[in-house]
Amino acid sequence: MRRNRLFMALFVAMLTIVLVTVPSSNAAAAFFSKSSTDYYKEGFSHFQKRNYYLAIQSLEKALQLKADYPVAQRILAFSYMKTGRALDAEYIFTEQYKKDSANIEVIQGLAWSKQILGKNAEAEKYFQDEFKWSENHVTHSHFSWYDGADQAFIENIYGDANFGLAFLAKAQKNYSLAVKYFETAVKYPRNYPNDFTPRTNILTAYGDLYYDQAKYPEAIAIYERAVKEDKNNLSAQLKIAWSYYFSKDYPAAEKSFEKALSVSKKLESVEALYGIALSNYFQNKFDKAYSNFTKAIAVDPYYMDNAVVQGIIEKKPEWRTLWKNFGLAYAGSNYYAAIYKLDGYLQQIKADDIEVLLAAGWSYRGLGYLDKAMDLFNAVLRLNPKSEEAFVGLGFTYLSYNKPADALNAFKQAISINPQGAIAYNGLAYYYVAQKNDAKALESIQKSVALKGNYYDSQAFLANLFLKQKKYDQAIKEYEKLISIDKSSVYSWNMSGWAYYSAGKYDNAIKAFAESKKINPFLVEASYGLGLSFAKAGEMNDAKDELATAISLYPSYAHTQDLINLIAANPKWNDLYKTLGRSYYNNQQYQLSAAAFKKYLAGEPGDIEGLRGMAWSNYWLGQLDASYAGFKEILNDKAKDTDALVGMGWVLYIRGKDSEALNYLEKAVKIDDSIVNAWRAIAAINFRAKKLKEAGDIYKKITAIQPLAVDAYNNQGWSLYKENKYAEAIAKFNESLRVNPYLGEPYYGLALSYAKLGNIAKAKENFTSAMYLYPSYMDGQELYNVLDGNLQLKELYNSLGWSYYYQYNYDKAKFHFNKILKADAGNRDALLGIGTIAYVLGDWNQAIDSFNKLLPGIASTAATWDKYSYMLDNLGWSYYYTKQYDKALETFRRLEKYHPNAVYIAPLNGEGWCELMKGNKAEAQKLFQKSLKIVPYNYSAEKGMQEINK
Repeated sequence: MRRNRLFMALFVAMLTIVLVTVPSSNAAAAFFSKSSTDYYKEGFSHFQKRNYYLAIQSLEKALQLKADYPVAQRILAFSYMKTGRALDAEYIFTEQYKKDSANIEVIQGLAWSKQILGKNAEAEKYFQDEFKWSENHVTHSHFSWYDGADQAFIENIYGDANFGLAFLAKAQKNYSLAVKYFETAVKYPRNYPNDFTPRTNILTAYGDLYYDQAKYPEAIAIYERAVKEDKNNLSAQLKIAWSYYFSKDYPAAEKSFEKALSVSKKLESVEALYGIALSNYFQNKFDKAYSNFTKAIAVDPYYMDNAVVQGIIEKKPEWRTLWKNFGLAYAGSNYYAAIYKLDGYLQQIKADDIEVLLAAGWSYRGLGYLDKAMDLFNAVLRLNPKSEEAFVGLGFTYLSYNKPADALNAFKQAISINPQGAIAYNGLAYYYVAQKNDAKALESIQKSVALKGNYYDSQAFLANLFLKQKKYDQAIKEYEKLISIDKSSVYSWNMSGWAYYSAGKYDNAIKAFAESKKINPFLVEASYGLGLSFAKAGEMNDAKDELATAISLYPSYAHTQDLINLIAANPKWNDLYKTLGRSYYNNQQYQLSAAAFKKYLAGEPGDIEGLRGMAWSNYWLGQLDASYAGFKEILNDKAKDTDALVGMGWVLYIRGKDSEALNYLEKAVKIDDSIVNAWRAIAAINFRAKKLKEAGDIYKKITAIQPLAVDAYNNQGWSLYKENKYAEAIAKFNESLRVNPYLGEPYYGLALSYAKLGNIAKAKENFTSAMYLYPSYMDGQELYNVLDGNLQLKELYNSLGWSYYYQYNYDKAKFHFNKILKADAGNRDALLGIGTIAYVLGDWNQAIDSFNKLLPGIASTAATWDKYSYMLDNLGWSYYYTKQYDKALETFRRLEKYHPNAVYIAPLNGEGWCELMKGNKAEAQKLFQKSLKIVPYNYSAEKGMQEINK
């Protein structure tokens, strides 16, 4: 049965009540249970076994116990590099280089960290230093007298330096020099194993030098050497096969792909199968080719859904039957893609294919198109009245309609057709859970499991049911069976972790969550579960680390009462509120980031980074006076803080105080000429002053200094994306973001990859981040095709508009807002965007017109400051600037009433200025003083008091 685990996700939602909370009294446990040396040895052992995440945990503990521990720092830095944190590695090696510039391991680390980050000129310097140091020893007349361990180490370094220089020479297209370096790298160490990079990997990279130049015979010769070193080197095996293929030696290619297939794991086998199919096709072995295409599609339809395969299908229309294979393969994970293929097959190939009708029915049901699902399941029953799966499909669809009686009838009909049908009893179990009859649900699901022991969905249901009933030992046993069905599923390990946790078996819970994290290091559930389990086990240092990781991955998930209790019980953990603030801020959840920074500052008043986070959160919330006060407090302490100078400039620019804004912005670029955000605001000020040439020149400068993602992970991600390897691409883009989380390209890569995989929610989330950071990177028809192709993504035109607005590129912002308004004239976010741009550009009447269109749809009150608070504030000032003081006052008072349970300074300041303009100085003074009492140093109130005291 082709049915996703959506049902399981819904069922799991019922289980949250069983997760035991962490009591605040558990704070007395010791932070460390071993010495720094023990933690170092443990970390080094993990590093040697390539368990880099575990190595990091142990080494970070070693360094917290003993900060000055250079060897631990170096192994930690190399572990960081292996997990995508090259920027962190570079920092460690740079700091060590300042103290010990002759240490060859430090030089080696600097070379590779800079190479990964795309800093090739700097990398070359350090690789040359590494090369000269090791060459001096290797060529020394007394080298043979060196101790064996010293010889091995020096020759490893020599080989490593040559390997790095080979990469750089290749990047410079100095191929003859690259060959020289590669050949030397392969030779060294001469009599010892290569401790840094296996020879087979060096040879594979060497072969790529020729492969990338389409010099296939030369490439094959090198790849054959790599395979001789390690017959299981799949990359080299595949490159040999592709080299023959691109040389049009299809028989040799077929044999080579078959060799690659023999060393491939199941999930890796798609490329080999694809190559075999293509080689068959171009030898006119069409039956074999077709068969191998179907096998490859079943393994990974995303990889196979490419222009080459589609071109072959166009040339052989009878092969359109492959649409069925694509549809069935997609049906388990990507309903949109499945429906596209399956509908095409039903319309053009075979309208009465029962397997396809069933798969389409499940896919439509998964997307919530229940009527269409019902039609398809009923169509199957018209063709085969005895279809058990069609009745089960109807049953689940009736459950979604909330028609339990009809659902029960459908499931019973399925059972009457096949009393031994596991899927029907599975459906019956879901029915009984919906009816809150756990006893009958248990009976049904146990029957399903008994009939089909490897039925993942039923096994998971059974385990979850025991967990819900707090029968933890039974739940644990069932989760262990679930893991045995699919050890690669993070769901199995995670739920097993929660069962152990709930049973008080914290060491087992730690192991389960750790396994989950091994499978997916970016899974918030794993880090969060580890954090709580470590806390219960008394490993508070590990607990804090894992919870900080969870917060960084997904703050809303990790920000629970358990976390709050732990922070309250451990005063040293207050900085987790700062981590929360940053994470919420990076997710553009500014109300939540402001609240988190406020909590942090309550414990650390005056902390610069806390003030900075608070000030920027207030800025994006439109609380400009509070933002101004925050930046001013930073500058009182650090007058040359460029970020605060830019922040002051932005606030004053929005307030229409261009000359004051320029004062701060010019100070910032004088300190650092490469601050893009400062130049953007300066360009906007010139644009507003109609100095279009000056603005244009600045925009050219911005283009020249716009930061790009040049790290190796980002480049690898795009390469994998182009090869239709979307899951692998996602892993690389995530690693790129660990190098630098503030660049747009990896987010675009993630968004496009998730869209291809049918995860539209994640695609939308990453597109939003990408557009916020770098709207122009993909702004064009390719992106529009993606957005227009999915209703859930079309709203992202507004995200593009707002991103350009925040970068002061108002023409492009208006273009995207108007693009939405052409299709939906009442789109509120687009109208808000048009009005806000008009306000910033001083077109007060246009702003008033746009904002007034939105007034009827605004609620009478709001719990916290939101976009309509900002709109009301801007509307009030628009009336003020057009000297309509009564309307302005009325608007500011409405803004004040909009927040009955909170006092904000924005309406007070607006009312104060209106009263001042109407001649009511005493009333204005009261309002300004009240505002300054709430937020000292805020701009509008300070200026108001200065005006009164003239």
